[in-house]
Amino acid sequence: MANTLGRIAHNLALTYGTTSGTATTVIPEIESISGVPSIKVEMHDSSNLTSANRIREKIAGMVDLGEISVALNYINENATHIAIMLAAKNRTKLWWKFIMPDSAGAAGAGASYTFGPFEGVVSDWTGGQFGLSGPNKATFKITPTGDSVSGFIIPS
Repeated sequence: MANTLGRIAHNLALTYGTTSGTATTVIPEIESISGVPSIKVEMHDSSNLTSANRIREKIAGMVDLGEISVALNYINENATHIAIMLAAKNRTKLWWKFIMPDSAGAAGAGASYTFGPFEGVVSDWTGGQFGLSGPNKATFKITPTGDSVSGFIIPS
């Protein structure tokens, strides 16, 4: 067995909800998720003619939480997939949560890492790849909104 603490995302759960702070509906058939979390601090140059040692002075500005990309096997009869597509169309804010499996690979309450719940909007829904060569595919992006991100919860 390897000595790494790295793990794959098998049994990772992405959930969402419509009520503030809740995210309990599991999204089925997810293939991959990227950009969790993505944090970029906007930096502003505040240098002036008397900046010490001719070194630029920078101050931190707004924080951009980026976008989270989700790829899935799209099931056109699935109520959850339809709800996410409608949320994008209607610009509906939802609450999202990622739950990583514990070190043994088990999902659910024993998870060792969560991100969220946080408020975000489905900013992009892209269907496509329909055919005989495999399952129907779709992707969507979640854009966090405001400062409602609760961040990481790591049990001790």
